[in-house]
Amino acid sequence: MFVSNVSLERRRADISLDEFRHHWLDPHGPMTSKLPGTRFYVQNHVLFTQGTNSLARKLGIDGFAQLAYDNYESRKLAYDSPELKACNLDSPLFLGGVSRVVTESEGLQPTKEEHLTKAIVVVPRLASSTGTLPSTADVLKHFPGAQRYTEHKILEQSGPPQSKVPFIGLEIDMFLELWFKSEADLVACAEKKELAEANIAVFHIKPYQLV
Repeated sequence: MFVSNVSLERRRADISLDEFRHHWLDPHGPMTSKLPGTRFYVQNHVLFTQGTNSLARKLGIDGFAQLAYDNYESRKLAYDSPELKACNLDSPLFLGGVSRVVTESEGLQPTKEEHLTKAIVVVPRLASSTGTLPSTADVLKHFPGAQRYTEHKILEQSGPPQSKVPFIGLEIDMFLELWFKSEADLVACAEKKELAEANIAVFHIKPYQLV
């Protein structure tokens, strides 16, 4: 089991998507890579293709940062470190909003399998929703083309601690990573109308593994 910090990131309104991606990769990426105890650090850049459905676009998320640790104590050490303070000084230069989610998952899935297409599936928490949260099995039925997946158990979520970047006010009830043989397989699933009806957001992802 690994404890992960997942940041749902929205770029600043006054910078372009390309500027956001470049700054996130460098200088912010190498700075974040220095956080002590980090076992796995991936930047998941959202691609606004047909593989990203309409609900995902409405959420306004430009990327998902994932940092994994052996346990909760290791994560706390990283987030109390001088290295995090340096990251927090840099974050407002390119981030307009963040929602921080702490999760637990089994195993770390490498992202260097370039022949696979990655997607992140999110079920946002809607204050007006009275429906029942779907199970992981129910959600996976919408993605018959998925080769494998990682399920994340959500432990807690909040705004970015110790950061001046605003909380975007988004909380989620489910976070899954899926991998497909091709982009076409992802698109065939993401375009289904029943996904939006079921409050399921699908993001086509370009992953960059830095640790």
